[in-house]
Amino acid sequence: MPKLSATASLLAIAAFAIAPTPVWAQDTGEGAAAEGEEEIVVTAERIRGQVDTDVPPVFELDAEEIASYGAGSIEELIEQLAPQTGSGRGRGEGRPVFLINGQRSGGFREFRRYPPEAIRKVEVLPEEVALQFGYPADQRVINIILQDNFASREVEVEYGMPDRGGTGNGEIEVSQLTINGNRRLNIGMEYNTTSLLTEDERDIVQTPGSTPTVAGDPDPAPFRSLRGSSDSWELDATLNSTLGDAPGSGTFSVNGGVEHTTGRSLSGLDVVTLTANGESAVRTLDDDPLTRRNSSTKFSLGGSVIKPLGLWTLDTTLDASRTEQTTLIDQRRDTGLLQDLVDAGELEIDGALPVIPRAGVDRAESTSYAADVKSTLRGTPFMLPAGETNLTFDAGYSWNRIESTDTRTNADDLAQTRGNLSAGVNLGLPIASAREGFLGALGELSLNLAAGVDHLSDFGTLADYTTGLSWKPAERLSLQASYIWREAAPSLSQLGDPIVTEYNVPVYDFAAGESVLATIVSGGNPNLSAETQRDIKVSANYEIDLFDRANIVVEYFRNRSDDVTQNFPLLTPAIEAAFPNRVVRDPAGNLVSIDRRPITFEGTKSSRLRYGINLFGRVGKEEPEGGSGERRERMSSGRSSQGEGQGTRGPGGFDPAQMAELRQKFCATPEGETPDLSGLPERMLARLKGEDGQIDPAKVAALRERMCSADGAARAQRGGGGEGGRRGGGGGMRFGRGGGGDGQGRWYMALYHSIEFENEVLVAPGGPVLDQLSGQAFGNGVPRHKIELQGGLFYKGLGLRLSGDYQSATRIDGSGLAGSQDLFFDDIAKFNLRAFVNLEQQDWLTGGTPGFWKGSRLSFSVDNLFDAQQRVTDSSGVVPLSYQPALVDPLGRTFEIEFRKLF
Repeated sequence: MPKLSATASLLAIAAFAIAPTPVWAQDTGEGAAAEGEEEIVVTAERIRGQVDTDVPPVFELDAEEIASYGAGSIEELIEQLAPQTGSGRGRGEGRPVFLINGQRSGGFREFRRYPPEAIRKVEVLPEEVALQFGYPADQRVINIILQDNFASREVEVEYGMPDRGGTGNGEIEVSQLTINGNRRLNIGMEYNTTSLLTEDERDIVQTPGSTPTVAGDPDPAPFRSLRGSSDSWELDATLNSTLGDAPGSGTFSVNGGVEHTTGRSLSGLDVVTLTANGESAVRTLDDDPLTRRNSSTKFSLGGSVIKPLGLWTLDTTLDASRTEQTTLIDQRRDTGLLQDLVDAGELEIDGALPVIPRAGVDRAESTSYAADVKSTLRGTPFMLPAGETNLTFDAGYSWNRIESTDTRTNADDLAQTRGNLSAGVNLGLPIASAREGFLGALGELSLNLAAGVDHLSDFGTLADYTTGLSWKPAERLSLQASYIWREAAPSLSQLGDPIVTEYNVPVYDFAAGESVLATIVSGGNPNLSAETQRDIKVSANYEIDLFDRANIVVEYFRNRSDDVTQNFPLLTPAIEAAFPNRVVRDPAGNLVSIDRRPITFEGTKSSRLRYGINLFGRVGKEEPEGGSGERRERMSSGRSSQGEGQGTRGPGGFDPAQMAELRQKFCATPEGETPDLSGLPERMLARLKGEDGQIDPAKVAALRERMCSADGAARAQRGGGGEGGRRGGGGGMRFGRGGGGDGQGRWYMALYHSIEFENEVLVAPGGPVLDQLSGQAFGNGVPRHKIELQGGLFYKGLGLRLSGDYQSATRIDGSGLAGSQDLFFDDIAKFNLRAFVNLEQQDWLTGGTPGFWKGSRLSFSVDNLFDAQQRVTDSSGVVPLSYQPALVDPLGRTFEIEFRKLF
């Protein structure tokens, strides 16, 4: 029988003491270690930093799998994981909820620049877990578990351009990261630049009446931009540390940043139509374009404090920002003087035009403030027969203010302010548990109950509640169901933005079946109502024995809403009929203007099914233990920052030396007496306390028996037990010789399909019902089918990644009147390809000595690999001018090259 080392034994005991299920050592098999040195793998269901929940992740990545994505930062990695991290609820809530080591953070800005090499594991959890951290259950939760010790400096340079040319973009990024346990420091700088792309560089056909008919007049196409030029730079820094040196003293973080962006776009030339004696000529005044210049500066500050309080954890986060924006818009010149000269016979319609001075510049300025502070208190206050309860209280206050002025409006300077005082509670109740021996035939079953209230200073009080069930009837199958009822307010800008009028904006007129230039009115609408949402979600996650790891995810969503606020949609015949007061036409029926301020629909309803599969596998042969240590050392891009005396730590961050001393005290104390617990870690100490907050002698006796009995060591030696050794479990720590990569490559694939069953809008009480799946759609219509594909391979320093998106065809019905046209949007599939090479692993380049190439990677990517562009046609098969492919997608296929180096 192999002899268990003291270190491994103590680590197993520590893991056992803090884990909700037994944790044993896993037998490594014969020949796993050299003679005289045993290699023990201690596998825990939950590693330090995992979320303490019975709800299993829908998706996980370990360090080797993360490397196979070839991402340059956490932000880039999250973008690549969009199919797995996105929620199918259809509410457009933005980014998922992010946790760092199982705890809330001071915001995405705090860690977005971290290199993926600093990550130990990524967990993607279902939306229901968000309730546990004080968030609504409409966003998935991404938990990023970091390495205990890591240090790197990073330089990244990239440049990209479309294969048609005309424009390009470049980026330079520099950052530094140091991780030493709970202490982290990150500093980053980034510069981006994008050049101008104009309509003449894509051969855009101009709208009738906007191009000159007199030879020698400038063509406006080179002076109308498809993509504006811009320059931006960012600087940010984050500090994370502990509140004290004692275990369980808590942590804090502070982050700050500044961003500055300038941009320039062109809106064409001043155009006038001159008429005389029944003839007309379209003239452009000169080649001085109408220009729009903008600049913005944003200052951000955030932070967090996390403090363990026995069985509870109190955390408070702050995120604040101030953004200054200035936009300068050239005014159109008054061309009425030219027609007066023609009428007076002093100017021929095709003659040389006199110089008309510039009309001036409109100026729009805004300063916006945002501050959000939120506190949560999470704990396990009492036990039920099926296990521990989870209780979360949250309270917060958010404040937003927008101060703006715009010379294009007649209104005075505008100031909008909203304060939101919120509070909520979430209770997780275990109902049945095979692990705890209560109603075990049901498996693992728990109930979630949550409720919250928001008081908005400018709108009133809103409420929400959520109920949910999580059920794990079998080891590989987990099921979730939830119901969300929530009231939602229109945004501050939707209610109070100033009214702005823009002239000569190209729009498609369905009634006439052509593109026209119309006046557009935009701004806020103070008469909007609160929306009431009622959402149902049912999901299943099943792990299958396929390749290295695989799981199938199936989700069904049903959404119902009343009094829905939306920005004014595309002016289809159905929308014009429902909101006739928003449209102005002249006596001949020509479109003159559209009021695009937000509107309130009576109600909406939709339902969809989303299902997918995630596959992970390995390629190549596993290298012998110890045979590739030097190569694996060269593959390590970051370096350990572990200081002297820190040593190897086990589950929960326990020090083996500390645990050895603790075990000696426990085993030397006579039975029936309480040993000295002063050196016990806070988390273990909390579990030894009873409901009265005092040390429970029965729990101390149980822990002593586990630590000191031979049976505990024997079970640890056998391996198995509980769920610690299950496939795809929480991961493990390897002790002894040969720790590190196994020399094998990794491959992965994810395929998701969404089917829209219904998507209807009730415009007004008793009014028309618009079926967005059958032609009565907004925008470009709602596709019934969407497919997302991702796949990649990484082996011996060479990586390849392919991603693709497909959506089915849609249509928008015309009015059926003479001249009206239907619009047909073809289905479209786009693929992106990325290849990368870790240069330090290429012996043909390094000669076996990496030197400068250590930590270097070269990447080449092609977005829209097959140059797919959606084709839009009317009933006659003609492409409307407003839907020219280069207007919809000016870039098409683009190439990008990137060099990245970690020091």
